[in-house]
Amino acid sequence: MKYVLWLICILFIIAIIIRYRVFFITLAILSLLVFIAVKIIKKRKSIKAIESESMTAIEPQNSSIKSCGELSQPVKDFGSERFENELQSIQRIEIPTSDPVPKQFLKDMPEYYFSNITKTTKFEALFPLVFLDVETTGLYPSKSEIVEVSAIKFESGMVPVSCFTTLCKPSKPIPEEASAINKITDDMVQDSPSFREIAPALTEYLEGCNIAGHNLEFDLRFLFVHGVQIPWNKRLFDTLDLAHYTIEKGYISNYKLETLCRYYGIKREDAHRSLSDCYATSKIFSRLVFDKTSRQLEVNEAAALCK
Repeated sequence: MKYVLWLICILFIIAIIIRYRVFFITLAILSLLVFIAVKIIKKRKSIKAIESESMTAIEPQNSSIKSCGELSQPVKDFGSERFENELQSIQRIEIPTSDPVPKQFLKDMPEYYFSNITKTTKFEALFPLVFLDVETTGLYPSKSEIVEVSAIKFESGMVPVSCFTTLCKPSKPIPEEASAINKITDDMVQDSPSFREIAPALTEYLEGCNIAGHNLEFDLRFLFVHGVQIPWNKRLFDTLDLAHYTIEKGYISNYKLETLCRYYGIKREDAHRSLSDCYATSKIFSRLVFDKTSRQLEVNEAAALCK
C-alpha cells in the first residue's frame, strides 16, 4: 500500500509539471541564469581581491594605522637584523632540475577552501606547515611567469627546518614594472632554471604538508598553471583571510603584508622577495594565531614577541 501511495504522489507531481510545464521550464531557466550570474560575480570579486592585494603600492609610514596604545596587541620590535639572521640560519635544500613539466589550465584547478584558526584548533595538526611565495612578471597566471619561488617548512612549534628557494628564468624579458616591485632583473636570472624545470622538486617538497601564505590564492593559481601538483587534501591557510577575521579595520588601514609587518613590529630589508615574504608571513601567522586563540604557537624565543 505504501508503494502505491508513493506512485500516486509521483504521478500527481508529474501531471502538475506537464500541466504547467511552461512555468516550470521558465523557472528552471531563470534559476540557472541566477546561479551562473552569482558564480561569475563571485569569481570577479575573487580575482579583483587577488589583484588588489598584489599591487605594489605600500602604505607610507604615516598611514592611518593607530598608535601602539590603541592596538589590540602592543607592537613589539622585531628588528631587521634579527629577522635576517634567523632567515639566513634556515637550511637551504639543493633543488634538482628536470625536464620542463607541461603547463596546466586554470579551469582545471580543483576547488579548495582556506581553513580558519579557532580556540579549539589543535596546533599539532597544523604541521608540517609550508609557507609559500612567488614573484612573477605579472598578475595573470596564463600570461605571466614565475621569476622567483620560495617555501619554508616548519615543524611543530613553528620551528623552521628547511627552505626551498630559487630564482627562475622566464622565457621573455622581465617587464620593467615587475622589476620595479621585486627588484629582480634579467641579469639576476640569467643562469637560473626555468620554473617548470624545478616544479617537480617543489611538488615533492610540498608533499604531505599543510600550506600557508599571504594572499595564497594568487600563489596557488600561478603554481598550478605552471605545473606544480598541490596537495589539495591538506589544509590551506591564508594570512590575508585570517587578518581580516582577526584585526578590526579601525586598527589597520589595509591587510597587505607590509602593513601587517608594521602592525606587528616586524622589520626586514627585502620586501617583495619571495624568501623574505615567506618568513614574514610565518611571523604574522604566529601572531594572528595568538590574537585569535590567546595561545602561543611558537615554542622558540620569538614567541616572546607575542606577549
